[in-house]
Amino acid sequence: FPSHEAAQKLMFTVKQFNVPVDGLSRSLGILSKNLINAQLGGKGAADIFSKFGLDIQGMDLEGMIGRIADKFKLMPDGAEKTAMAMELFGRNGKIMIDVLNQGSDGLKKFGDLAKSSGNLMNDATTAYLKHRDATNLLKNTWDSFNKMIGGSTESIMLVLINSLTVSFSCHIN
Repeated sequence: FPSHEAAQKLMFTVKQFNVPVDGLSRSLGILSKNLINAQLGGKGAADIFSKFGLDIQGMDLEGMIGRIADKFKLMPDGAEKTAMAMELFGRNGKIMIDVLNQGSDGLKKFGDLAKSSGNLMNDATTAYLKHRDATNLLKNTWDSFNKMIGGSTESIMLVLINSLTVSFSCHIN
């Protein structure tokens, strides 16, 4: 699959065309499987790519999506384009057509828009989410423990939980 940032950019792009994220996921899974099989010498998979003039040598999924998009941008809409989408991406391929029609330059523009509009999770956001999740887990554990013992050691445990929270915060960052 594409890098984390590339995947986020692609998710942002497909949302602009009302493509469901689960449809994107299935489509990329099929394309990825076909690409890997073709690169490992699978005749049927290699035939799919060569049929559409797509060179697979040394190509990763992200690069292949760009090449496919450039092909789609130049093709007229119709049965041939739909058939190509479905062969490359499976049944959900047809929902990808409007996205792929943008070409690699259009996909890049949408990706840049995703980044400039703050629609990508950066390292700070990811660290914050990890910290929040760890804190919530600790709180939920504390609440369960407190209910189990009837709240009789609340003040002692509160000191412990605060110490653990500070410790976890230091390790997450």
